[in-house]
Amino acid sequence: MYSNRAKFDTLRSVAAGSVTGSFVALGAPLASPGVAFNCLNQTNGDVQLSFDGINPNLTLPANSYQVWDVRTNSPALNEYVLAGGTQFYVRQGTTAPSTGNFYIEVLKLDTAGS
Repeated sequence: MYSNRAKFDTLRSVAAGSVTGSFVALGAPLASPGVAFNCLNQTNGDVQLSFDGINPNLTLPANSYQVWDVRTNSPALNEYVLAGGTQFYVRQGTTAPSTGNFYIEVLKLDTAGS
């Protein structure tokens, strides 16, 4: 039995109509560390992502995606993760979205092996 494994967290999503000029929380904070995540912007506008709700950290143009494997080549299991408690926030970028959805998929660390 493996003592450390990864599993997918609950999908986080927001409809284009809820993405405004102010950062809004996207789903619940991570309950456990994340080892990789995918941002999928299926809206017709630019979306900015923030990890503190104040400063933009990533921009995703309309109909685009980004994949972040924060754990690649890590020498230890507890290094290079998105910390448990991380909250994702989104807001509109230079072009406001009016259709579609924005998604975040997280691969999380599951040390309990459940």
